[in-house]
Amino acid sequence: MSDLAVIGDRDTIMGFRALGLETHAFSPAETLDAEKITPRLRDIVGSGTKILFVTEAFYQSFADLLERLRGQSVLPLFVPIPGNQGSLGVGVRKVEDLVEKAIGADIFAQDKK
Repeated sequence: MSDLAVIGDRDTIMGFRALGLETHAFSPAETLDAEKITPRLRDIVGSGTKILFVTEAFYQSFADLLERLRGQSVLPLFVPIPGNQGSLGVGVRKVEDLVEKAIGADIFAQDKK
């Protein structure tokens, strides 16, 4: 497996395949059933990939499952990216949360008005 991979809907992630990244496309129907998607995600998370770029919509739906599958390990790192419909703000919120945890203060508070 590669160090970088992309997870999400086919239309969004195909461009990453052209760049040589490993891609894992999920259809809208697949994302409606967590029981069916869990074994595939378990394989992806356990494959040794270090950074998984995940479309925001997919991440929003399965963040808890992804974090649970990762367990106590630091890797893989999940990086939410905008989908082909634009940003949902999930990636920005995740970065803000990580910065707040790292430094102990919400330095973005004034921008949230």
